[in-house]
Amino acid sequence: MKKLFEIKPIKLYWRITVLAALIMPLLMWLVADSAYAYSPGVKIAPLKYQESIPLGSKKVGFVDVSNPSNEMLVLIPEVQAFRQLGVDGELQFYDDEQIKSGITFDVGTFELAPKEAARIKFTIDPNKLKRGGVYGALFFRTDSRQAEASPGSQIASSARVGTLLILDIGVGGTKDGRIDNIKIPKFSFGDGIKGSFTYTNSSIGPQPIASNPEFKLKVGFLTRQSNFSGPLVLPDSSRTVNIDKKGNFIGLVPVMIEDKVGKSPPATFYVLAITGFWKLFLPLFFVAVVVSAYITIREKS
Repeated sequence: MKKLFEIKPIKLYWRITVLAALIMPLLMWLVADSAYAYSPGVKIAPLKYQESIPLGSKKVGFVDVSNPSNEMLVLIPEVQAFRQLGVDGELQFYDDEQIKSGITFDVGTFELAPKEAARIKFTIDPNKLKRGGVYGALFFRTDSRQAEASPGSQIASSARVGTLLILDIGVGGTKDGRIDNIKIPKFSFGDGIKGSFTYTNSSIGPQPIASNPEFKLKVGFLTRQSNFSGPLVLPDSSRTVNIDKKGNFIGLVPVMIEDKVGKSPPATFYVLAITGFWKLFLPLFFVAVVVSAYITIREKS
């Protein structure tokens, strides 16, 4: 009987190719696991420390630092200043000798065992800092050299986490700001009315300080006015503030925005809106009208 199928022996190089295809992913996984076996991780609290400090006496604070990993970590405390870049809140950290002298840790380089936590003390001396807003960061950097002692590790890595310090030194800094560049679509169809505007911290004088601006928002003729807070804005900096007011709006809807702290006059815009319930109901209503008109015309003819 003639064979319907003939199985030919696999050549040697095909066997090698198949075997290599099976082994290579395993080897790559092993190499990657070895290279990234050392991945330092640190958790800290709080992430932000905001305080008004009068002149004359030092202020003591604490940061809780924990090691959630399974390896010993060597941590190096650092103090830097920061400023805001652009309208999206990007922060740039840099060295400032005055801030380093006025904000100090009570410890130097220290170790944290696996799953261990420590409360680290720091001191703020307002007499060594400028009056008004002072913006610093307390960092804890993992020492990259410890990676060399980690078995199987080939790549030394370093990471740092920090607490932002937002200080009003001398107490009594001035706050002011303005609303610019309001962007609200002329037509809105969805779950509500969305938009954005730019808020500039225009505090001037010898003691300008950062602030989280407060705003009033009223959308529609019959809705209540609501209050909301904006993001942190440093002096002479700007941030984008988003508006997202969900609700059932139809027709020409007024949108009023007011700065509760600054001196900007309220800004009012009008939006042609079909949102929420009306977004679903209105198309069905038009369909019903069209069908009703069609039936009426057919009956009369």
